Amino acid sequence: MKYFKNRKITVLFMFVVIMIGISFNSCDELIKNKNSENQKSELTNQAINKNKNEAKLLLMLSKDNQDVINLSKALQEVINKDSIIDLAKKNRANTCRVCRGFTRSGYRQININTKLR
Repeated sequence: MKYFKNRKITVLFMFVVIMIGISFNSCDELIKNKNSENQKSELTNQAINKNKNEAKLLLMLSKDNQDVINLSKALQEVINKDSIIDLAKKNRANTCRVCRGFTRSGYRQININTKLR
């Protein structure tokens, strides 16, 4: 009988040791899973923040690009107006030259002193 009692205690002791070992192993797995989930969520948050920052930069760049486009349109209008004014001045100069030619040849006087802006 003593053998069975010792054997029962030994088996019980071995069972307890095995259960403790399994529980430590499963705790390690749970800790590793929790750490990996934390790392995944942290990586996801970092990716989201990175994408937000890139979106902000793109928005700022698009606003700057729109400003540049508006500025170039304004400059083009100024250049076009200047070229129109230059053409008008050349036209006026040619007209004045023609009028002078007419006045020299005896035609009536034409007022050539009108101003362009």
